[in-house]
Amino acid sequence: MVKDALEFLAFTMKKREKGPVGGLLLDHLKYHAVGLYDFIIKRHPSLPSAEDSLTNDIDAQFQGGFTIKTNARLNRFMVNYDIIRVLKNHVGYKSWDEVSITEREYCFKNYSPKSGLPMWNTVQENYA
Repeated sequence: MVKDALEFLAFTMKKREKGPVGGLLLDHLKYHAVGLYDFIIKRHPSLPSAEDSLTNDIDAQFQGGFTIKTNARLNRFMVNYDIIRVLKNHVGYKSWDEVSITEREYCFKNYSPKSGLPMWNTVQENYA
């Protein structure tokens, strides 16, 4: 099931004439991450140029398909706030006390009980 979902994700990131991913991403950023949207737009002379550039970059990134790495930790790809949000909203945990040491190790590279954990009620980082 996971393999099918990843294949679908890679397929949706391919460059195409109708509904290119760059335009869809910019549209999403415009309403959900204005700071990032502004940053991308400022680097291009026009909106179509930004869309084309994003589409090409994303297509290049997914060109070879995907590779599953089982030793990658979530904090390689996600900030603490998002890791905690997944644990709360999608796994159902209410505090770090409910998260096993093994699962904590999945979340943070080099985790040890002595290294500590981010506050459970961490505030979302501002990208602007």
